[in-house]
Amino acid sequence: METHVISAGRAVNDSMAQMVVDEVLEAMGKAGKVLVMGLTFKEDVPDTRNSQSYAVIKALQNAGCEVLVDDPQSSDSPVPRGTLSDGPYDAIILLVKHKEYMSISTEDIINATAGEGLIYDIKHILDEEKVTTAGRKYLSL
Repeated sequence: METHVISAGRAVNDSMAQMVVDEVLEAMGKAGKVLVMGLTFKEDVPDTRNSQSYAVIKALQNAGCEVLVDDPQSSDSPVPRGTLSDGPYDAIILLVKHKEYMSISTEDIINATAGEGLIYDIKHILDEEKVTTAGRKYLSL
């Protein structure tokens, strides 16, 4: 039996990574230095199976971006590690709502982002008004 709802849901999930990348590249206007925060499938677990994070990273790299990653839950990554202190970044993408990220202040993320850089806050962790008032671009799902 063919299940159209499940197939449609999978198609939407599989296209989300490219949608995020397209929005990031459009907002940046050029390739740049990007920090991807969160590699795991969901928050507060070490499992990266079925995670779309690597699709985001690969597409950014293919577009010419220098990509660094941070994930306190997963130590297994073929992508170079980075931290907020390695900025400034042209874009920071918060993909997973780990408890460790909940304790980072909006100001710390802003300060790690270049002057007119982008903060893509997938899970609505940050204070959007603080981000835009500081002159950074803000995107979220």
